[in-house]
Amino acid sequence: MRSNRSFALAVAVAAAIFAASGPAGAVERSCTALYEVRPTNFEGTSVWHEFRGHAASTDPDSARRYALDHIFACIRDHWFGDARGAGQPASCGPPKVLDYPFDVIGHDITAEICAANPGQSTILVSVILHFNDTGACMPGDNLYQMELEPNGRITCPTPRTTIEPMPRLEPVDPNTPAPVSLMPGVRLPGNDIGAHWLGRTGTWQDCARICAETDGCRAWTWRRPGTNPARPDEARCLLKSRVLVVAKDPCCTSGLRE
Repeated sequence: MRSNRSFALAVAVAAAIFAASGPAGAVERSCTALYEVRPTNFEGTSVWHEFRGHAASTDPDSARRYALDHIFACIRDHWFGDARGAGQPASCGPPKVLDYPFDVIGHDITAEICAANPGQSTILVSVILHFNDTGACMPGDNLYQMELEPNGRITCPTPRTTIEPMPRLEPVDPNTPAPVSLMPGVRLPGNDIGAHWLGRTGTWQDCARICAETDGCRAWTWRRPGTNPARPDEARCLLKSRVLVVAKDPCCTSGLRE
């Protein structure tokens, strides 16, 4: 994203460490990072994402330190390197970083924060990298904070006033396969024409059915419960007018209306 379209994001790193079997004599550790894209010029909706720095070493302290180093390398390369406006840098990919949510960071974050705050043409955001109580990630640290981009600004695309109509399809029968091209572990950022909370038990089949019953809906993304900070116990269905970006993300299942 160009400097005149800088945006803000808060990354709060919480302790998420576990041991797993690996190569002989090695232990594995992970540090879980949390992205928050927070509007600052109005009471808007934040966007959250998690990812993990991962490492294996002969002792737990070294593995923790390397896992945290992998988070720093990914942040540095994607925010301040050439990949910011192009694609995900190698330092943000597995095995060193797992579940990293952004392919093209500027496009992805802009699409999601604009979709989460409909009707806003300009959104000011704060960009802060927080490490709170990182003793679990690297012993001895307790508080770290770095401002990535102060006074970030996002310009949202002008919303379409009309949507090209599509024939209304019959509702999806829950007892038969849904008429969609199913994409597990994928989200479709941007191009939202509607969003629905589905409660605790709402399924991707429910989301597919809502899309099938909505004029102009050509694709959908279902976010499972636990991935929506605004309502952490509920699933979310996002309806799309088109698909421009396909992003791997364990939060979601997506589909194309046929």
